[in-house]
Amino acid sequence: LWRGRKFRFMEQIEGWRGSELALLFTVQNALIDGALIGTVNPSHLSANIQCLPRDLPKELRERMLAE
Repeated sequence: LWRGRKFRFMEQIEGWRGSELALLFTVQNALIDGALIGTVNPSHLSANIQCLPRDLPKELRERMLAE
């Protein structure tokens, strides 16, 4: 939980939700073979699916890796 605090900046990126950034980081990372997505809210599932075609900006990916 403590380590996760360094990623709070993800909630401040205009035009993005932190959950979208986390999901894209996972699915666009060649070192990660799969991602499990769970939700009880259909609108959250829809939002997750809709963000998948977006590209995670290079500078954000680098910052996430550096943390």
